[in-house]
Amino acid sequence: MTHQHGETGHALHLAGPVAVVACLASAAVALFHLRLLVRAASHRGQWFLPAETGHVAVAAGMAVMFAGPLWMTSSALFAAAYLGLALAVLVLLLVHPVCRIPSLWSSCSMLVVEALAMAYMSGAGGRPVGDLTGWFVVVFAGAGLAAVGGLLVRRVAPAWAGAAPVAPVGTRLVMYAGMMLMLVY
Repeated sequence: MTHQHGETGHALHLAGPVAVVACLASAAVALFHLRLLVRAASHRGQWFLPAETGHVAVAAGMAVMFAGPLWMTSSALFAAAYLGLALAVLVLLLVHPVCRIPSLWSSCSMLVVEALAMAYMSGAGGRPVGDLTGWFVVVFAGAGLAAVGGLLVRRVAPAWAGAAPVAPVGTRLVMYAGMMLMLVY
């Protein structure tokens, strides 16, 4: 991460109200996906348990990064946890047949990128890990545009749009906007 922070500060230097709103929005997405995870565990449906678990972990981690203490969010353990999540989801993406469903493939592949971004932003315990910020910003901006574009196409030409995404557009936009806020602020 290219930002410098004092040991007593938060992981991000956002203005109080911005950090609170971003934290609450991320926590709301985590709770939304936790509700889907509980529902998926009790009923068979379109939800894929490992992906929902990953979404809960990333959204909850974002909430912590917006409001948590620097010692936690820039620790090697925090970075390793998200790097491990990214690798686990990548393996699932490559070997699990459910991940071949287009909407789930898209969700799982973005989850890999989100978890990698979380590991990157944690700074691997404060040590530099290279400058991938520009790449992550382009990916999340493109994903946000695709989410909005897909929604518009489904409204205008539903037959042409294909299957609806697994995660609602609102939760995806909160995640991508939050990621971009963390990356560029």
